[in-house]
Amino acid sequence: MRTQELIQRELHDFDLPPGLVNGMNCFNELEPVKQAPSLFTFNSFGFKLYGKSEYDAGTDSFMTTHYFVALYVPLFPLARYRVISQDGNCYRFLGKGRLRQFDRFHVAMFAGLVTFLIALAGLD
Repeated sequence: MRTQELIQRELHDFDLPPGLVNGMNCFNELEPVKQAPSLFTFNSFGFKLYGKSEYDAGTDSFMTTHYFVALYVPLFPLARYRVISQDGNCYRFLGKGRLRQFDRFHVAMFAGLVTFLIALAGLD
């Protein structure tokens, strides 16, 4: 179990707004982020953030899922991040969280579909 001192030290590493006290529980399971993930898309293929859950009023932050997309359709989740939205499409990344059970199911379904299509293509 983490102590308050360790949590305070980790919060300092996130470079959060001063005076953060109320939102500390939302940071317990996060890993520090050294650089923001790619959010680049080219001709609707690439990486995007989708969803907004676990809102924390103390930091005005929320959890969102980083997806690989094709034609802007999220194919599979890569990671979840706690972010603060700045001007709609600009984000401040506070930490990386674990994928939810739904996200892991999404990855399994995508892997199953790819396996099925490969097997189908191999049949002559």
